[in-house]
Amino acid sequence: MGGRWDRAAALGSWCTPGVLAAALAAAGCGGGVTPTHWSPEQTWSSAHFVYHAKLDDSSIDATVVEALEAHAAVTATHWLGLSPDSWGPIDYFKYHDENDLVAAGSPCNDRPCTTLFQSGRIEIHTPLAIDEHELTHGYVLGSTCAPPLFREGLAVSTSCDPANEPLYETSANRPTWLALSWRELGDFTGPAPTAYQPAGALVTWIVDQWGVASFMAFYRSLRCDMSNDEIAAAFGAHYGQSLDDVWSAMTAAPRRRMCAFTWGCSESPPSAAAPSVVSLTNALAGFRMGVAIATAGAIVRATYAPTATPPALRGCVADAALPDFDGHWPLEPDAWFPVALLPVSDGNVVALTDLRGAPDNPLVALDTTITPLAAASVVADGACASATPLVLEEQRGTVLFWPHPGGAAVFEVQSSAVPAQATAQLRYDFAGPDLATVEACSSCAGGQLQDCADALLAPRMNAPWLRVNWSPVVPSLLTLSFEWD
Repeated sequence: MGGRWDRAAALGSWCTPGVLAAALAAAGCGGGVTPTHWSPEQTWSSAHFVYHAKLDDSSIDATVVEALEAHAAVTATHWLGLSPDSWGPIDYFKYHDENDLVAAGSPCNDRPCTTLFQSGRIEIHTPLAIDEHELTHGYVLGSTCAPPLFREGLAVSTSCDPANEPLYETSANRPTWLALSWRELGDFTGPAPTAYQPAGALVTWIVDQWGVASFMAFYRSLRCDMSNDEIAAAFGAHYGQSLDDVWSAMTAAPRRRMCAFTWGCSESPPSAAAPSVVSLTNALAGFRMGVAIATAGAIVRATYAPTATPPALRGCVADAALPDFDGHWPLEPDAWFPVALLPVSDGNVVALTDLRGAPDNPLVALDTTITPLAAASVVADGACASATPLVLEEQRGTVLFWPHPGGAAVFEVQSSAVPAQATAQLRYDFAGPDLATVEACSSCAGGQLQDCADALLAPRMNAPWLRVNWSPVVPSLLTLSFEWD
């Protein structure tokens, strides 16, 4: 294999989602199937995995266990918050294809599966070299047995491909389950189960609003044999809201998605000394899933084909979620670029690489450049003397506050492409119910802004200073766009 594994094979495993063949007897889910033993076989081991493959399978080699450990570091440790010593080892059995999986007498019925034996042994059976869906089951199965709605929903949310995720936002791709209650989704078995997609969308929706740590605490409180009424009671006790209401909000939203963007949220932020240039293409090898935006913010410059999906933002921490917008905000092609992101928040957000070329040329190179801002680009009111100017190299640009902790924030915006006294046109709007006051000020003296006025009353200005007074009750987005003469 070598290096990063072939995510083209691993992603999309939700299309053949696994079912738990058995689970811990103490959890009320049964168990007791005879463990699997292959002989002869190829086998490789690591701290958390024992990998089994057929002797004539040349699609993998010893580096596969390194790829599994890398997946575990991102998904189990970083995303799910599991201690490395709280799970494993996992015996991973890799088949040639699904026909081989059935013919070889695996514990599965007609698709990949994860099995937990009464002895504590965990087995994964799959034709995929790296089956992210089944791996998610393997990470949590040893300590928790949740009902299928959340057990499979977590595996779908964590493992599906954010690059090609359906957003379910138009009548043409609106699935029938949006008209159902979560109680009516049906089971997760049979030749063509339909409950996986809505379960994944529900878990991602919950994570977007309350964070993955809160969801995992809720998950650990569940049992695999709970009735729907028991599930609803447990959800209400943990979140203080009705699961029926949360489901209704998700199905009524303009769009909803299945993927929690696990890998993108694991990326480290670029440093101010080494801005990160991310190449976004349809090739799944050799690219970053996203770029974390540090607390100080960053300037984003994007180039892409007109027919491509625009780059977007997605929250990776609870206060970065945008529930009304499905935790996902596109940087539209008609926006004024570049875009300066000013999270002004503890924790990071991610510049989502939600484009893989264009429909007419999926391999076209589409670059996004993330340039970190100085830590003092945005300061508190009364501290303008310490602010570092936010300088755009272009004649126009956009500033996004996402999210914002409340109170007044001050920054100085300039363009190096125009004379110092050039007049700029300002426009701003909000995504969310909480309005803000945006003031344009002429200068900073003695740490205080001078000659400030409501920017709505003076949309054209040469004043370089802005003061934003905003205390959003729910996660919201404030957009300010500038164009200099």
